[in-house]
Amino acid sequence: MPDTDDHDVVLIGAGIMSTTLGVLLARLQPDWRITVVERLPDAGLESSHAWNNAGTGHAGLCEFNYTPRRPDGSVDPEGALRIAEQFRTSLCFWAQLVEEGLLDSPGDFVRSVPHLGFGRGAEGVAYLRARFEAVRGHPLFADLAFSDDRAVLASWLPLVFRDRSAREPVAATRSAQGTDVDFGVLARGLLAALRRQGATVRLNHEVQALHRHGERWHLAVRDRVTDRRRGLRARFVFVGAGGATLPLLQSARVPEVRGLGAFPISGRFLRASRPELVAAHTAKLYGHAAPGAPALSVPHLDRRVVDGQEHLLFGPFAAFSPRFLREGRLTDLVRSVRVDNLSTLAASARDNRDLMAYLLRQLTQSPADRLAALREFVPTARAEDWELVTAGQRVQLLKTVGGRGTMVGYGAETLVSAGGSLAALLGASPGASASASAMIDVLATCFPERMSDWGPRLREVAPSASPVLGSDQASAAERLAQARRTLGLVPVSAVAAEDDPARRGCPAPGRGPVARRDDPAHRSESPVSNAVDRDLLVRLHEAVGSAGLVTDPDRMRGHLTDWRDAYRGRAAAVVRPGSAEEVSRVVGLCHRAGVAVVPQGGNTGLCGGSVPDSSGAQIALSLTRLRRVREVDPANQTITVEAGVVLENVQRAAREAGLLFPLSLGAQGNCTIGGNLATNAGGTAVLRYGTMRDLTLGLEVVLPDGRVWDGLRGLRKDNTGYDLKHLFIGSEGTLGVITAAVLTLFPAIRSRATAWVALPDPQAAVDLIGVLRATAGPRLTGCELMSAQSLEFVLRHVPGTRDPFTGAHPWYALVELSDPMADAGLDATLETALGAAFDRELLLDAVVAEGSARIAALWNLREGISEAQNQEGPSLKHDVTVPIGSIPAFVRETDEALRAAVPGIRIVTYGHVGDGNLHYNLSGPLGMEPDVFRARAEELARIVYDSTARFAGSISAEHGLGQSKRDLLADYKPAVEIELMRGVKRLLDPAGLMNPGKVLPAE
Repeated sequence: MPDTDDHDVVLIGAGIMSTTLGVLLARLQPDWRITVVERLPDAGLESSHAWNNAGTGHAGLCEFNYTPRRPDGSVDPEGALRIAEQFRTSLCFWAQLVEEGLLDSPGDFVRSVPHLGFGRGAEGVAYLRARFEAVRGHPLFADLAFSDDRAVLASWLPLVFRDRSAREPVAATRSAQGTDVDFGVLARGLLAALRRQGATVRLNHEVQALHRHGERWHLAVRDRVTDRRRGLRARFVFVGAGGATLPLLQSARVPEVRGLGAFPISGRFLRASRPELVAAHTAKLYGHAAPGAPALSVPHLDRRVVDGQEHLLFGPFAAFSPRFLREGRLTDLVRSVRVDNLSTLAASARDNRDLMAYLLRQLTQSPADRLAALREFVPTARAEDWELVTAGQRVQLLKTVGGRGTMVGYGAETLVSAGGSLAALLGASPGASASASAMIDVLATCFPERMSDWGPRLREVAPSASPVLGSDQASAAERLAQARRTLGLVPVSAVAAEDDPARRGCPAPGRGPVARRDDPAHRSESPVSNAVDRDLLVRLHEAVGSAGLVTDPDRMRGHLTDWRDAYRGRAAAVVRPGSAEEVSRVVGLCHRAGVAVVPQGGNTGLCGGSVPDSSGAQIALSLTRLRRVREVDPANQTITVEAGVVLENVQRAAREAGLLFPLSLGAQGNCTIGGNLATNAGGTAVLRYGTMRDLTLGLEVVLPDGRVWDGLRGLRKDNTGYDLKHLFIGSEGTLGVITAAVLTLFPAIRSRATAWVALPDPQAAVDLIGVLRATAGPRLTGCELMSAQSLEFVLRHVPGTRDPFTGAHPWYALVELSDPMADAGLDATLETALGAAFDRELLLDAVVAEGSARIAALWNLREGISEAQNQEGPSLKHDVTVPIGSIPAFVRETDEALRAAVPGIRIVTYGHVGDGNLHYNLSGPLGMEPDVFRARAEELARIVYDSTARFAGSISAEHGLGQSKRDLLADYKPAVEIELMRGVKRLLDPAGLMNPGKVLPAE
């Protein structure tokens, strides 16, 4: 790739704003080249991160800072109404992406949580009543209830009213439409959607300079890992870099920021995680801000779910750091001071003395002071139950208005420069909640000439009441109801059913908490759920809650098919437990009810192993909410993770500890550790590190009857009986449900040498392995073999790829050496090995990669094969392994047999020559009808597998058996071996309820 790249759009930062804008642009202009540049290892790790963005789901329902008092004592509702409508736009946008399959598992990022406003004292109660009257007539506040009846308030807020004094007047408003949103998870989901739409994502890259030259913006970008610099050019740039936005615009000398200043404010919270304490408060409760406090400092007591774990948060308490980002520089504030904004800074200090006094009081608070503030909300609070945690940085925008220095209190400001070719977002609350609306406004401001063409598509992507789109309120209300159903939130109909007595503060007769639409106790009969006892669904709901049970067919759809859409099934429900304990309860309930369970990870398998059958009588057990990294132990070089942790996140956690988790797969951004274990995944580094079986020290497994085997031991030597973990690794969920694992880590790789070589035939590749092993020893990490057909597909279908050589060759190999030593002399070692290979006439050509970008480009040629072949039409995939020395003869004989059976067949052979694993994939001849080719699948598979058997190989190397190879097992495994496997299955799962119909052939 050249040092300077041309782009249509560059998005700086991968928080919720940039990723939202990126997805919108990718849908509106799929032909545009869009690139995201993010300085951190993943999206949503700064301001959008769950712990850095503690006040989430802002919709104006109960936040007092959006509804100030007017001089006449009445309440101005406009701010709350505007924010409620903006949040409606966001909900509709997210729901549309879920419906289109671009966002998965909405319960991971949004869930229903009632929002309440809390008025204390006569003045506070009077304000709350006035606020209630001001907003109650708006459709988005239709369910808002007011009460000053202490019995009602105690039922709404049991923790808050436990031992509360009866002398103080109190009141509250409550809306069941409130939500808790994890914008970090959402930003990562949007970034994944953006990638699937063809965008380029550069993580760990920092924009160091930005300037306008002619019709394009030029960006200087540094790779924070390799320190390599590159240039980007773009027609349009959006700066959504949080606190780094203003300094970057200042350095670019954007005229619109002249005179603007910035002041950083950090927040801290008290956090409680004790389950019985958390269970006593199931809401977000907002109070009044202290005098002089900024708008984002409204005190609130929140029930939060982060990484599947429930917590209570109280705060914020202001703190100060001169950094503009949580991971920013101590010099950020000083570097933002310019000659042009000195007067603004001075005026802001002069005219915001209340704020200065508030900050001083906050900075001098003692633990006892913070506990006293908490006890105003929770009278029974104990210091030992709460810990102080630091949230993210917020940068308040300062400007001079009418000679006064003012602080932008709420509402993000969009800055547009250079004729709409640059846009940036400045400001803080409500920020993320208004992301969709804010980014639609950016589109309207920066691309006015395109809005007439984009309008119809925008209405599809973000159907809402946005003024830009001109939707009417009736259709917006209908769409909102549908969006809430799609996202699994409390439906508007259920919310609106709160009758007048409840709205006056009296509980409606016989009504309990409002149920979610997927609460089985409140659903009408559904064909999807009729196949199992309805009572089981009720008990499952009790076990995992509304966030963990999905019975809506639309939301279940992604769990009922495989990665390639080759297998489809039905299920009574999808259950998504949030802990091993919940998995145990779910499996135990299903065991006692005689209902089969189908465990699922990231659903990236290729053999249908995680797809339920067609009966609709099975439960799909998704483990994607089990995503905690429980422990990283650098001394023992181990990491303990739950089954739902995405492989890429395990790699990142290891990297942050200065270590390496070596498993690497093409699907590592989506596959989970549980699935990797269930199929004994291998990947590209087996040659050096082994398969998942070799990388695992201990497991936690829920057995078929619901009991839990805790084998989470990080021991490398344990000779106290049978090594039970190996029963479950590779068993594809047929013997139990893996819920956590202790995995082995290795020293981080600090030097790497990579080469792309051309070969005359597979025999040369096998001989090359011998040369490399003799020369490099254990530093040989990978040797990937690829046919010419494989590379041809990649060059045709994967953007940005190019042939490292000027001419075509029959076969290629990607060779890599690595070492934990920074100066290991790998380049010299690799050159010595390649020289020896040339001397033996094993190589036709070779190129050694220089720099990390070139290494990544070579690996992209290898990792893009599977997707490139999919672009060619239907493909038949086979994952086999043979002894390394047999590879040449196996390839020769199998190719001959296939070409005799189907003249013109295109054979895409590639794989890990160092461990004998070949992906032997087939595409039909040019001109053959897809259905005709698919009809030959069984015949062609037999040719491949019969050949594999002749060479003493295996018909499944790393993909598992699932459904696709289950019935073939009897033809390629000794009968005694299959009987032993059946004996293990009968012992552990006598009822045959764990993933039935997978792995073992029918008896």
